[in-house]
Parts: sequence; structure tokens; C-alpha cells
Amino acid sequence: MSQNNDYILTLKTLPQTETIFEFKLDNKFFAQHEYIDICGCSVDAKIVAKKRIADIELSFELKGFVTVICDRCLEEMNLPIKYQETVLVKFGKSFDDSEDIIVIDENEGAFDVAWLLYEMVAAAVPPQHSHPFEKCNKEMIEVYNKYIVSDNNDDSFGD
Repeated sequence: MSQNNDYILTLKTLPQTETIFEFKLDNKFFAQHEYIDICGCSVDAKIVAKKRIADIELSFELKGFVTVICDRCLEEMNLPIKYQETVLVKFGKSFDDSEDIIVIDENEGAFDVAWLLYEMVAAAVPPQHSHPFEKCNKEMIEVYNKYIVSDNNDDSFGD
């Protein structure tokens, strides 16, 4: 993962109150991460940081849409996404994200959230995506129905 200064949170100097960070994730963001299923996106990411005595709670909220390919007709479609997750961060001697709590280097005091944002958007995309049937490309559905092989016609679309 390459560090992009746009997504680095300086956590060491946070005040004891809530701090809000907001990001707009777009096509440029996903081009850096090469996620194959996502053709485009427009996602608003909000992170609420609460500094506590022993750790920092980061509450992520993502809303927007991603553009993906319909599994049925192979046309692009916009898929709304909504995702929430809370992550705990604490300071330590070196970076470690292998446990439930992410440890960041106390000397640096900063945390690049780009990879977390990427993973959260990817997690919000369901494994299957398709238009409502009436919005699928009718020509492609005709081709699909022409070549489908099955014991009965239950697998055809629109018949």
C-alpha cells in the first residue's frame, strides 16, 4: 500500500473531544487500489475519532454508490452502498494490525486509513450484483436465453 497524504490521520495530537474527518472516495481513489469489480464510485466517508485514555475509537460511516458490471447482462450499473464499522487504535512500539486493536507507531502518531477505506467499500459490495430484471440489456438476455442449457426452461429470463 502506498501512502497517500490525503488519508493520513494525525492521531497523536487529537483533542480529548470528538474529531470528524470526511473524505470523498471517487474513481481516482479506486484506480490506486486496482479493485477489479468496481468500475467507478462516489462514496462519502465520515470518520469520527474519539480519543480515550488507552486508545482511540474510529467510527467509520460510508454512504454512496459504486459502479459495477451486472452479472446477468454485463452492463454497468450503480449499486448503492452503506457501511459502518468501528476500529480501535492504540499507540505502541511499531505498527501491528494483526489483532482486534490496530497498533500504530507512537513516534509517528499518524495512521493512513486509505487501506481500511478501500477494504470497507469492497466489503460493502455484495458478491452478486444485477439490475432489476426490467433494467437489464434486453439483447443480452435474448442471447443468454438462446444459449442456456438446462433440463427445463426455469433458468431463462423473461419467459
